[in-house]
Amino acid sequence: MDGSDRTFTAKSTEAAESSREERSSTRERAAGKQRPAKENGRAEPGNQRHSARTRKNTGKRAGGRDARNSRTAAGRRNRKPGGRRQSLPSSFGHAFEGIRTGVVEERNMKIHCAAAVLVIVFGLLLHISVTEWCICFALFGLIMGLELVNTAIEAAVDLATQDYHPLAKRAKDTAAGAVLIASIMAAAAGLIIFVPKLLYFFHSLF
Repeated sequence: MDGSDRTFTAKSTEAAESSREERSSTRERAAGKQRPAKENGRAEPGNQRHSARTRKNTGKRAGGRDARNSRTAAGRRNRKPGGRRQSLPSSFGHAFEGIRTGVVEERNMKIHCAAAVLVIVFGLLLHISVTEWCICFALFGLIMGLELVNTAIEAAVDLATQDYHPLAKRAKDTAAGAVLIASIMAAAAGLIIFVPKLLYFFHSLF
């Protein structure tokens, strides 16, 4: 074999080896692309479960923090500005201050108080029974308590917003409706108690 044949054979061998190397590297790259896809496909359910557990634990921690914050806020409301817890006489003092504010500043509360005084006067004149006295005082407490709650709701709504809002109107109207229902029922009970006694009283006079 002369020199030119040997040169041609060497070049052919080098070309074949380079072609095999290129095919091998191409297969390796294709296998490398498919492997991460399969690994990612297998890892997705695990990641989803881990994410679900993480969200669940986060929700539990958030709920615990909210509960602790609410308890802390409730404790702060019962404490003086200096950080000490309010005494029992001080708490009663705030309650009586709220009653005084309602009686002095609220027109409807004054009407309820006047009606209670009239009922007491007529009860003494007509000698109503102990049971009837208990019913009257229970109705006094119900109506006046609802009136104070109505006042508190109105104050809270006015503090939250000064603009017209349907929900604010609903809150005020509903609270006023509760007072009205209690007043109507109390008036009906008063008529049942006092009308027969008034008729008997006037009949005895004439």
